[in-house]
Order: sequence, then structure tokens, then C-alpha cells
Amino acid sequence: MTKYEFAIPTRADAVYIAANLKDNNRKELFCAIGDNALDDILGGIEHSVEVGCLRIDGVPAAVYGVRKPSIMSDDVRVWLLMTREMDNHRVFVGRYTKKAVKGLLERYSRLYNWVNVGNDEIIRWLKWLGAKIHEPEPYGIYGLPHHFFEFRKDDE
Repeated sequence: MTKYEFAIPTRADAVYIAANLKDNNRKELFCAIGDNALDDILGGIEHSVEVGCLRIDGVPAAVYGVRKPSIMSDDVRVWLLMTREMDNHRVFVGRYTKKAVKGLLERYSRLYNWVNVGNDEIIRWLKWLGAKIHEPEPYGIYGLPHHFFEFRKDDE
């Protein structure tokens, strides 16, 4: 039986996940920040107000968090980075992320981030989760087209 465990991520978790990112997650990071996956994960862990790691049978499979743009903000930037192993656990991921979005919207008024326009799988998933996807605009270090997406408490 598969064992799912949620824990505070360690540096070793971040290193493993950065080395084993799903291709669409690696592309997403590259389009926004360049080839700095490990630094981004470690920074995300350090600067997030809520953070976690999903381990499947003891192996890190995803790291996630929420970052506030300011101490007084009720909006948070949500982020989730997954390994290729998560493709084998789509039902669990779907159920958990639906619950997680709902839970976060009980604590924050808006969840947001950006997604690269070419990342069709993630865009479909965000729509399924209930995100509002905005028109593309330049974003990231290369100014590539990205969709701003958001979940709002008042849209539930």
C-alpha cells in the first residue's frame, strides 16, 4: 500500500525534487526565472508563510507553499513543484489540491501566480481546480507570455 506523508521540506527534499522535476514544472521555472530550480525551491521554502513536502513511500514527490507579497497582505502567491512520480498518483493529487485550494481560501482572500502560455497541462489543471486564467502578458526574466491566474474567496 502506498504511503503518503506530508512534512516540512528539508534541503535534501529540495535537492531531490529539483533534480527530478516534471518536464512541465522545469519548463515553467525556466521560463520565469531561468535555470535556477534548486535556488527557487530553497527560496520558496525560506520565504513562504506555509510550506510542505509530499513524500510518497518516503521519497520526496512535491514541494509547495504560499508566499505573502507583504506582511499585511491577505493575498498569497501559491506554488507547487512536482516530480515525475506525481503522474502515477493523479487521483490523489487532484483530490488533495482541490482540498488544499479550498482550505487556503478559508485563510486568504486570493491565491495567485503565473503560468507559461505553452504549459497546456498545467493550464487545464488550474482550470479544473477553478482558477480564473487571465490573458497573456510578458512575465519573468525573459518577458515570455504568461497567464496570471487566481482563485478568489468570493468566487467559491
